[in-house]
Amino acid sequence: MLAGYVEQMKAAGIDVTLADNMLLDLWKKFVVLSGTSGITASTRQALGIIRDDEDMRAFFFKLMHETMTVGRAVGVAFAPDYPAELERAVATFPPTMKASMANDLDAGNRLELDWLAGKVVALGHKYGVPTPAQEAVYAILKPYRMGRVR
Repeated sequence: MLAGYVEQMKAAGIDVTLADNMLLDLWKKFVVLSGTSGITASTRQALGIIRDDEDMRAFFFKLMHETMTVGRAVGVAFAPDYPAELERAVATFPPTMKASMANDLDAGNRLELDWLAGKVVALGHKYGVPTPAQEAVYAILKPYRMGRVR
């Protein structure tokens, strides 16, 4: 039944894929989003600059690896080669890319901080997983989480 629905969506011109493991797919997206939002917002830099700087690049990957470790504690089965997949994916991101949270920070809007770094930190506490890089991002951006007072 679900496959028929997917075919109908495709026939309507909607780009859709039936996921074999939705939980894994969601966590993969969460790993990348928590990393890109955390690094581009906390440094206020685009990904090209971050990738080219050894220290910022290491912090970026630490953010993603912490989220991955929390995901494993929750029960997500990342493939052993997922870290290499992350490396390949990050290499394809445009150098001018900034996550939406970084753009919201620049515009003075509310941040998704509680649902990104905040959620990784909370789940880390719940499952006994240290998340020092995500905790740093949360602390750095916390004063801006509700946006700029207008």
